[in-house]
Order: sequence, then C-alpha cells, then structure tokens
Amino acid sequence: MDLEGFTQSSFTFNGETRTVYRRGEGPAVIVIHEIPGITPEVARFATRVADAHFAVYMPSLFGTPGRPFSSSYAAGGMLRACVSREFRVLATNGTSPITD
Repeated sequence: MDLEGFTQSSFTFNGETRTVYRRGEGPAVIVIHEIPGITPEVARFATRVADAHFAVYMPSLFGTPGRPFSSSYAAGGMLRACVSREFRVLATNGTSPITD
C-alpha cells in the first residue's frame, strides 16, 4: 500500500528525520501509530479523520508505511523499539531517540 491520497514531507528534530504523511484540510489532528507502524488500518483511520474535514498529520516513527499487520511484524517492531527500556527512560526523566 502506498498511502494514496497522502502527501509526504519530512521533519527533522534532534538529528532524526521522519517522513510525515498529510491529508485533508481543517483543524490539525496528529495521528500517532503504535507498533508495528502505519498499517493499512491506521491509514484508513487517518483517511476517515481527513474526510471529516480535518488536516491529518501522521509521522512515520518506525516500520514500513503501508505494510499489513502480522504478529511477526509486530514482534519485530517491539524488539527494535525495546519498549521496556523506553518506559524506564521515561520513568527516570531520561532521554532517548524515541522519547525525545
């Protein structure tokens, strides 16, 4: 799936550049995906929000945008994100590329 109907731009913060998908006009809504990334279901949700007269901004934080969900894909995303480490960083007011 190529996220048809969305435009792409990039956003750089703290040395990390992310692709941001945008669709629609109106008040801004930021759609943040979970692991494993922007699946077709997440893209359909963002499309429904845009169709309700909102401007959707959907940054791609990890994964392959448009890739369908599968258990193995989600498990791989969890390992790469190292969820427990990130919660520990948040709990101690630390920083990391994900929490920044």
